[in-house]
Amino acid sequence: MSCNTCKKKKGNNIKHLSKTTVTDELKTAYEYVSIASKMNNEKWAFVDEVLQEYYPGRHKTNTGCKDCVRATAKLVEYLYNKN
Repeated sequence: MSCNTCKKKKGNNIKHLSKTTVTDELKTAYEYVSIASKMNNEKWAFVDEVLQEYYPGRHKTNTGCKDCVRATAKLVEYLYNKN
């Protein structure tokens, strides 16, 4: 079952990518989400900050929702592999 954030964003995809280069922060975020079992609130906050650089206006990750966590991890992986 999806959380309210997941339900709201279904038709509201963010299409504007403001940054196009891989930064050290993105690499660190990628390393964090690669080992999901070691994620904590500080690491999720860091990942959200990094994603804000690429997608301004993006909502924060609801870490209580598996769909939100999965989508955030996939987005970080996509951005990292894209460059």
